[in-house]
Amino acid sequence: MYDDLKFKIENNLPLTTKEAALLIGVKKNTLEVWRCQGKGPPYCKFSDAVRYMPEDCIKYRKSCLRHSTSQAA
Repeated sequence: MYDDLKFKIENNLPLTTKEAALLIGVKKNTLEVWRCQGKGPPYCKFSDAVRYMPEDCIKYRKSCLRHSTSQAA
């Protein structure tokens, strides 16, 4: 799984929900809930397949960085 994920990230290939969750550091179910709530990184939907671009997941993860507990989310 990790070698496949590394290859996809290096080549900017679409990630499954499970792979995107691993990259962001949350559970797969969390991403599924966020999609319903309009939260989280952007995604593409191809028929029944949901895919995330690695660069969007990395940008989202960086956008969550905080320097203080008093910073707004």
